[in-house]
Amino acid sequence: MPHQAPAGTGLGTGVSRLLAIDPGTRTTGYAIFDNSRLAACGCLTADGLYEMLAEIMLASARMTLPREILPELKTVVERPQVYGQRKWKGDPNDLIGVALVAGAVAALFPPAKFVLPHAWKGNAPKDVVEKRLRKILSKEEADIIGEARHDVWDAVGLGLWSIGRRQSP
Repeated sequence: MPHQAPAGTGLGTGVSRLLAIDPGTRTTGYAIFDNSRLAACGCLTADGLYEMLAEIMLASARMTLPREILPELKTVVERPQVYGQRKWKGDPNDLIGVALVAGAVAALFPPAKFVLPHAWKGNAPKDVVEKRLRKILSKEEADIIGEARHDVWDAVGLGLWSIGRRQSP
């Protein structure tokens, strides 16, 4: 059953394989960590909610993990959050779709842990978060990311925080 991480706690350093997800209805960022190192990352794109749900289901079907790896895979998902009116960007009803995407990921890749955005990145703007993350990554990991979208950076940051390589704000 998915659960929410308490503020200030990641999954810990004992996690060997991690899937970190920044859900969205048009773009969903993901990062995969193996032995606490970034192994892959990217962004699923779609024209809307139902297409994104289909993309996630297809991605899970294409994922061919040996049976012995599956019990070691942990999943962490950025939990959709309603902000105060002064921080609204767009229609707050869009969060319903984001929550559906987050739930689909949690169902396809259990066990999943939900984390509020402020727990791992505080209130820092996206460009500040990216600069902080670049300082943590090895050159090889930075090369994997390249010039990625903010959704990918959020998934990478969530993953780094979850495995204990990034401290809480």
